[in-house]
Amino acid sequence: MLSGTTTSVVTFLHPFVIAGYTEELPGGEYKVMQSDSFAA
Repeated sequence: MLSGTTTSVVTFLHPFVIAGYTEELPGGEYKVMQSDSFAA
């Protein structure tokens, strides 16, 4: 099985809420990482 990680930077102009997280997060730049696994 192969795996890799994709990293992106996203910008939120306004405060936002993520499901399952109780507090509002401030707008700004956030690094988002996603792990991918797939059969070779």
